[in-house]
Amino acid sequence: MSRTFEAEPILLALIKEYQDLGCFIFNDDGKIYARVTSPENDQGEVHFKMDFCLTTIAETAAERLSS
Repeated sequence: MSRTFEAEPILLALIKEYQDLGCFIFNDDGKIYARVTSPENDQGEVHFKMDFCLTTIAETAAERLSS
C-alpha cells in the first residue's frame, strides 16, 4: 500500500475541516494547500496569511500512524 493511498482519507478530512473554517483551498504543484488569513481590518487589509500544505500533513500523519 502506498503512502499516498494511506494518506488520502486523512487529506480528505483535512480539506473538509479547513473548508468548514472558511479557508481557501488550492492546488499548487500537485499538492493541496489551505490558506488561513486573519479577518480584514477597517481598511480591508489582511495582516496575517499562512499557507498549510495539507498533502504533507496527511502523508506525515499516515506515516506516523502506520509505524
